[in-house]
Amino acid sequence: GQLAQSSRRGYIVATEKGRAFLGAHSSGFTRKQAYSAADVDESTAVDEGDGTDVPEVVVQVDETKISDVTPYELIDKATPEIEGALKAEMLAKIKVAPPNFLEKLVVDLLTKMGYGTTGEVLGGPGDEGIDGVIYQDALKLDRVYIQAKRHTERAIPPTYIQAFAGALGQQRADKGVFITTSSFSPQAKKAAEKADRSIVLIDGDRLAQLMLEYKVGCEVDRTISIKKIDEDYFDPDI
Repeated sequence: GQLAQSSRRGYIVATEKGRAFLGAHSSGFTRKQAYSAADVDESTAVDEGDGTDVPEVVVQVDETKISDVTPYELIDKATPEIEGALKAEMLAKIKVAPPNFLEKLVVDLLTKMGYGTTGEVLGGPGDEGIDGVIYQDALKLDRVYIQAKRHTERAIPPTYIQAFAGALGQQRADKGVFITTSSFSPQAKKAAEKADRSIVLIDGDRLAQLMLEYKVGCEVDRTISIKKIDEDYFDPDI
């Protein structure tokens, strides 16, 4: 006659009788009604504590909470939502920051990603389309050049990519990274593919994701330690 049963530690699942009871009492039920439906002696169930009277409780039933969703599934669902909001907030802050902020951020990010030992911002008058450089060795012989464009909604056109490829040629460089806070037009992506040197394109969404992964411009807010049963400890054969 049980209305619910424990499937494993920390979990309670409604039985078939329990689901029928909830369906018949969708607006809520009292403790007495639950005891009666489960064929439980209320006085015995109540007096198991310290002997004090337990007030009558009316349980409000929220059908949206009666589901098979586990706490782990709730965490998995909430995590991308939290990260999505954080990425949107980071991009919004970049777009209103001083003009050279994105250039410094990109150098910090690529250095932290392990693409070089050091880097520096080169953006400014006469930068010839190069905003920064990452040095991949101590002697600064192997370099990755950077172009950073802070846009709002407009996609990067192919002319920007072609100009960047030309700037890389002037630097005798064969590797470049073009980063934007917006996106790249299909023509711009084709221009990067056809360039005679390696050009990696990183749009706003990818930029925010990399910042999240390498903890650039963000920090850990909280850490939750979730425990589970140590099956070896409870194994009778050990």
